Amino acid sequence: MNTLRIWPLVHTFALAILFVANGAWAINSPRAHNVVVNGEMRAMVPAARGTEPARGRVSAHLQFTDESIEQGVVLVKALNWVAFGVDQRAITGIEPKGKAASALGFSISPAEPQALRLDGRTLSGKLRGQLSLDQFFEIAPVRTKGDGHDIDMTTLPAELEIVLELDRTWQPPANVEQQGVETRKVDARIQIRADPYRPLKLRRPLEIESVADLRLEIDWIIWFEAARRLCIQPVRIGRLSVTYSDIFGIRFPTGISLVYSGDGLAFGQPGVTREWNKADIVFTYRDWITIWDASYSTLTDGEMSSLRAEVDEDDCIETFFVHRFDPQTMDGGGNTVSGGTESAKVVSSDENADFGVDLTHLAHEFGHVLTLKHPGQGFPTAAVPHRVDGSSNTLMCASGFNNDNPKRNSQWNKENVANPLLTYALKLWTAGVDCNNDADCGNCP
Repeated sequence: MNTLRIWPLVHTFALAILFVANGAWAINSPRAHNVVVNGEMRAMVPAARGTEPARGRVSAHLQFTDESIEQGVVLVKALNWVAFGVDQRAITGIEPKGKAASALGFSISPAEPQALRLDGRTLSGKLRGQLSLDQFFEIAPVRTKGDGHDIDMTTLPAELEIVLELDRTWQPPANVEQQGVETRKVDARIQIRADPYRPLKLRRPLEIESVADLRLEIDWIIWFEAARRLCIQPVRIGRLSVTYSDIFGIRFPTGISLVYSGDGLAFGQPGVTREWNKADIVFTYRDWITIWDASYSTLTDGEMSSLRAEVDEDDCIETFFVHRFDPQTMDGGGNTVSGGTESAKVVSSDENADFGVDLTHLAHEFGHVLTLKHPGQGFPTAAVPHRVDGSSNTLMCASGFNNDNPKRNSQWNKENVANPLLTYALKLWTAGVDCNNDADCGNCP
């Protein structure tokens, strides 16, 4: 028999044995159990006069062990809260240069693990994190010296107090060996508070009340892990191209066609999928939005802000593709602003695809969207507490134009990604990253 046909059978048989064996010791296993939480949220947010309702969502990744549950402790790996269509001026007191309403997001820093207290059916606690808003980038952008490729926004330090009321006590189901994952309904009350903050010129405290109907999933047995999902909104430039021919010495238009930018998306997607699947992160892509302005086809630094303002989706990360940059090597072929927040945006040159070298370029930019900086920059900092240095000798290394980033990802990168728009799901365990951290991964090229 062909050995190529045997290996899938052997692999399937081995997994079946492990799954059956797992049921006998699932409850007594000391490993961490994963919990994912997702659901719709309703908030009362500041408005021109008092408050007004806003819709949004809450998502979280929690972990516990049998020992921690006995002590009433559940670890918070990530918690995201985001409200859509929030009046920016009502938050900042300043008229925005861009759109009047935007998403307001909260997330905890992945570099600072926190915990909730379990008491019967109630899970509660206070979590430290940051609020982010489109207009914060207008008011206080943060430029790291020598790096215009990844520009941060100043975020607002905030505290989130959450009370989760479960529909029943925190106990495994009787048929845990067959069920594996248990789903529960949860009612949530969430309050966010932030003090006046001079860097953002905020002169008054901010308080937001919200309630949510959530769905909580617990993995009670091995072979499950938490996956994350993030929406990408691709944007391209469209223009008419006219061809001419000389007929009897007179120049006539003989053909009209539509020319679109965007080659960089299909070129970069395999690298995105390959590298971020290692970290259990999936990107979903919406249909193209087309900007009909040929002046953006060749983009200068002075046109960046205008291009970014053309499309602004509250619940998705806008990724703009232009035909080329001027100069060609500007920002190494692409840049990101407001990384680690719901306001993050990417601008990329299609010449990354044209030269066929920068296979990991788009995956690198999405790493910035997920809050990772270039290795060795010293993040998080007091000014930018929500950003974290990526691992050396991974896709987060700086590379420059026409020079690809390493095709590697690390456990450190996996554990430190964050963005308020991330949602979570349980999945079967799969092969992971290439290396663990700086010491294990080696130096950037």
